[in-house]
Amino acid sequence: MIVQSLLQFWSYYPGFLLGASALLGVAIALYPPFPSLLLFLLLALLAKDKKYRNTLVIFFIGFLFSFAVAYFKYHFPDADDIKTGKANITITSKELSKTNFGYRYKYKAHLNSYTSQLDNAYGFDVKFTLSADVGAFQPDTGKRYQIRARLKKNLAGSYTLSSIDKNSWKPLGSVLNLVKWRFDAKNAIKENIAEAIKNKHVAAFLSGMATGQFDDMALSIELGRFGLQHLMAISGLHFSIIATILSILLSLVFQTRTVSIAVIVLLSGYFILLGPSASVMRAWVTIVIAFLGLLLERQSLGINSLGIALFLVAIFDPLAIGTIAFQFSFGITAAILILSKPIEAMLEKVLPKRDLSDVLHMPTLSRISVCSLSFLRSGLSLMFAVNLIAMPLTLYHFHKFPLMSLLYNLFFPFMVSLSMLLLLLALLTTPLPNICHLFHTFNERYTDFLLNLTFGLPRSFDTHWTVENIPLIPLTIYLIALLTGAMAIHKKNQGSLQEHIII
Repeated sequence: MIVQSLLQFWSYYPGFLLGASALLGVAIALYPPFPSLLLFLLLALLAKDKKYRNTLVIFFIGFLFSFAVAYFKYHFPDADDIKTGKANITITSKELSKTNFGYRYKYKAHLNSYTSQLDNAYGFDVKFTLSADVGAFQPDTGKRYQIRARLKKNLAGSYTLSSIDKNSWKPLGSVLNLVKWRFDAKNAIKENIAEAIKNKHVAAFLSGMATGQFDDMALSIELGRFGLQHLMAISGLHFSIIATILSILLSLVFQTRTVSIAVIVLLSGYFILLGPSASVMRAWVTIVIAFLGLLLERQSLGINSLGIALFLVAIFDPLAIGTIAFQFSFGITAAILILSKPIEAMLEKVLPKRDLSDVLHMPTLSRISVCSLSFLRSGLSLMFAVNLIAMPLTLYHFHKFPLMSLLYNLFFPFMVSLSMLLLLLALLTTPLPNICHLFHTFNERYTDFLLNLTFGLPRSFDTHWTVENIPLIPLTIYLIALLTGAMAIHKKNQGSLQEHIII
């Protein structure tokens, strides 16, 4: 019965199956085989019914293609042959960050290849980070370099590169990229916000929300106290707010088809500005698919969109699956889309839904109570769904989980979305100085109040659940079992939805 429900889920959401099988292929190519292989092969072997044959084909397409890409893309060295050598690198991003020792430039780069002291050459395409003091040697972001560097192996597919002598970098040739343009454009946005908003913490927070680059260490620490670090990464929340505002404004002048094309183009421009990180790519792909659905007059399903984004990220940057940003971005989104509905169905036994037709005939106080309970039920189901994924991941990576995050994540992200909405309206009304100033002024006061909800609380509120160590294999089995069970229940719930409106 469970297998049948899972097969029905995969057949209804082929995009998600494609992404999940791609994730599996990359994981097996780069890391020791996970128990998930047995689960997916079992589903594939059991798909003997003709109506599920397409499911089997999609699974093997995603799995084999991603496995081949990850397996042949990298050639990792042995641990004994990676001490000191010559690295061929390409700068991929540049930002100015504030540290306890002043401002420093932080560069992200690709390690294209590495030649060890034994003259063994290895192909990488691995990302790493370099930093440099302001006023020190600054590499040209439009060139490739050969540098003497020390390479250290952390995990399978994870390496740290440290430059031995940054003043002796050897240019190898020019490359065409958008690094300098992104750096200048993001700085222009930051300067615009800093000029309009005098409160430094507020300006730093809003600048970070707009560009994805936070240079205020105190802000990062304070948000981390309450498990709100995820707000510092560009996500679907950012793209959804921008898409909504643009749609409303453009629909005042243009028809739906033109609006959809314009929003796709504008959001793609924002994506190019931010750069192709895992969370940004996921957000961009899912929102573009939604508007393509409107353009083609076809319904787009969030779970399918998530799977397609997962497939593209796995192919574009296989090593991303080992990063915290990837795991939280895709894990939490999957929790919202797959887990929240089954959990809400369970909560209905305690907080039952009521037909809208019945609610309309209730006294005013009863209607308010029913609506409040409906909001509470939705909020609790979302909180439980997100934390069933976020809590074990947080404990695995950081070994502690702030208990206050259970409360703050119920309301803080929504309040932040209002701050982002005001910022976007202010930026869009820049040609109208008086209106722009009004939006900035109100947003400065509102966001200052919002940040004081974290900055202003005493340290006695910092209570954590601490775990010394969580093994990777049990964590993987737990996540697979949780999502598998939710997928089976999700399909059942979907088939039993009633046609009338309930709240």
